[in-house]
Amino acid sequence: VRERIRRRLPAERGTDLSVQDVPLLAIIAQKPLQVALVGSDRGALATGARRAAEHLGALRGVADVRVTGVPDSSGHETLERKGGRPAAHLNANLVGGYSIGAATREVERVAPDLLPPGVSLALGGESAQAADAFGQFVFSLGLATLCVVAVLWFLFHSWQDPLVIALSLPLSGVGAMLGLFVSRTDFGMASLLGLIF
Repeated sequence: VRERIRRRLPAERGTDLSVQDVPLLAIIAQKPLQVALVGSDRGALATGARRAAEHLGALRGVADVRVTGVPDSSGHETLERKGGRPAAHLNANLVGGYSIGAATREVERVAPDLLPPGVSLALGGESAQAADAFGQFVFSLGLATLCVVAVLWFLFHSWQDPLVIALSLPLSGVGAMLGLFVSRTDFGMASLLGLIF
């Protein structure tokens, strides 16, 4: 179908037209590992993106590494921006049980050595969503703890019992993390809900 559409498009001098599939549900079509490299120098961006893509492609649990925002082998380039600055995006699938957390840690570990000066790393995709969700979770848990202490103070008419209960909460978190470590389970949504309840 794409080839028929391409043939029907009018040829304009000095331009290239492209036909792409647009997924109905964009979130399903996204690759789990998404990284943006941001910098003002497009040459440094291209160099950093190629180095990062080569490193990611060599990892055992990473497949289908794709780089956008830099010139491809034919010289075509898609201009991309993040926060108003030129950007190159790397997307990859994870295979063989390689977790998004392990992939993100590896990218953050090697980025200082691979990226040229003036190019910075910005996480996207599931990594950014997880960090955002965790930040919101910490705020909500703190607010909920404060409300519970206030209700307990109202019930007991004293600060002693509510504070003892509130101070025992970090111990339950340590126990939950120890249980996850012993069972070699990732800290995910299920363990987060278990920690709350």
